Amino acid sequence: MAHLTSISIVIASLSTVAMPAAVSAQDRDVVVKGRRPPNHEATRTMVQQMIRPVDGKLPRWQIPICPVATGLSEDANVTLALRMRQVAKNSGIRVAAPGCSANFLLAFAPDSLSYIKAFVSRLPSAFNEPKQSQKRALLESKGPARVWVSTVLHSEDGVVAIANPSFNGAATIKVRRDTNIPVQTRQDIEFGIVVIDSSAAIGKSLNQLADYAIMRGLSAMASASGPYYANSITNIFEDGRYENPRELTSFDLSVLKTLYRGGANVPVNSKVAELVREVEKDSNE
Repeated sequence: MAHLTSISIVIASLSTVAMPAAVSAQDRDVVVKGRRPPNHEATRTMVQQMIRPVDGKLPRWQIPICPVATGLSEDANVTLALRMRQVAKNSGIRVAAPGCSANFLLAFAPDSLSYIKAFVSRLPSAFNEPKQSQKRALLESKGPARVWVSTVLHSEDGVVAIANPSFNGAATIKVRRDTNIPVQTRQDIEFGIVVIDSSAAIGKSLNQLADYAIMRGLSAMASASGPYYANSITNIFEDGRYENPRELTSFDLSVLKTLYRGGANVPVNSKVAELVREVEKDSNE
């Protein structure tokens, strides 16, 4: 898509001052203490509050991912990108060849909200979602990190949906074959961005930051909150709960394995049930 070829230009124009001392290059020994949901319903509630479905489907990547990092030192940015590529590859996601056009960005900025607002204004096509409420939620979100994944509706065999003037601009899919069977659809992620406040990166390892970004970008999941929460890398910016994981946890790996297993057109309720089973299986091992 056209907006993907423009990402590198926007990244360059929004580059921040490098901070080579902002994060630690090595992981420290960490004792992870998570609170396990006590029953099936609690586990289901936890999973449901973390997922971010789009029109009844859990979005995932189909095109090769090309991650880049900006805002830290050159060496740190390279290390972050390599780590994100490795996690994606290990999760069964295709990774683009070196020199590819960036479609997933991890950025560090003094003010993540100002950065994301500038990105939206300079590359609006990447944030042109049917539901404007999602964009408002991004710009109004709190905390030190802001995440956006841009999805495109496709049929189960990869035919992209296009706006149809005959239906007031609603997205329609041209079916390639004669059939009375309803066309199954999927939501493909084609662009992602994670922006983290520079101050929040202090004390975090490069592995933690890369794993946080790629987990949020591959799964489009939020952090769990309330009385139950996941022992997940997505919680590294949550204070006062437990020692932060130093890398992807078994919960995170279970989520990624489950999300990218099977067809991308599976209804969200079925995928939630599968996620719950996988999490419970992992908790009992």
